[in-house]
Amino acid sequence: MKKIAVVITTFNSSKYIGRLIEKLLCQSYPIDKIIIADNNSSDNTCDIIQEFQNNKIHLHQLNANLGGAGGFAKCFEIAKNSDCDYIVSFDDDAYPPSDDFIRDMVAIKEQYNYDVISALVVDSDNHALSAYEYKVGGNKSTKIDDIQQVLLIDNDIKLFNGVLFDKKVVEKIGIPRAEFFIRGDEQEYKTRILNAGFKTAVFTKAIVYHPTSVNEYIYIKGKRYHHLDSPFKLFYSTRNQAYMLRLRTDISTVKKSKIAVKHFWRYSWFYLVYKKDIKNYYLWLKAFIFGLMGHMNNDFRG
Repeated sequence: MKKIAVVITTFNSSKYIGRLIEKLLCQSYPIDKIIIADNNSSDNTCDIIQEFQNNKIHLHQLNANLGGAGGFAKCFEIAKNSDCDYIVSFDDDAYPPSDDFIRDMVAIKEQYNYDVISALVVDSDNHALSAYEYKVGGNKSTKIDDIQQVLLIDNDIKLFNGVLFDKKVVEKIGIPRAEFFIRGDEQEYKTRILNAGFKTAVFTKAIVYHPTSVNEYIYIKGKRYHHLDSPFKLFYSTRNQAYMLRLRTDISTVKKSKIAVKHFWRYSWFYLVYKKDIKNYYLWLKAFIFGLMGHMNNDFRG
């Protein structure tokens, strides 16, 4: 039987963290370690975790809020250096409804020899819809009935909720990039996994509940725009997208410049013409420039 290490990053999650831990401790396939990085929570999150008094739980209380990216970087580093075979990741506000979740994920991973398997992430408030968009048969969908028409969606993964990694993946590509703080770290890590040639898929019969992010996308004449109402999230999401462009090594500097210019004009039109929102345009532009410049010190000022 393979050894499983679950990694969780948490911040002020007293409302949710107990639910996730309870579901993990009652899994039919035994979990060896639950590694939790707490981002200096100001509520009683850590008290709730410690009340379980279970030696499988390893709580690491960080001295500062390093964001989801920093928390996962800490957890993955610990898991990578442990004696586990597989690593399973969760956000603190996600949870698997089935007690056989780990068992089913391990079985499908080993049956098809996948390196990384992710669950189908379902909207925790509406179980008929997914929390992310999935591409099935060439079409994007959020309807669970449509998505589950196929068992596996190859060459796709939705990080980091309910994802099973063979430890060799982390050993080869490294841990998530802590400087991303929040937003975009999952996309950058996915890119590294796919570029390294690992075999990946979404397993649609394994379910994880998580708040939806579908409402962050706006479609205008078939083109998708990403906007968040939270200034905090908008800043980091935009900055990190631009930073990922800066990091790319598969294209020339000239090509990067062309992509950046196109992105600038698209979102200038989106905020100034479509939304008529100067305040958020200024925030978007500032974040976009920071990302292109590699300014990643996570000192959001709004």
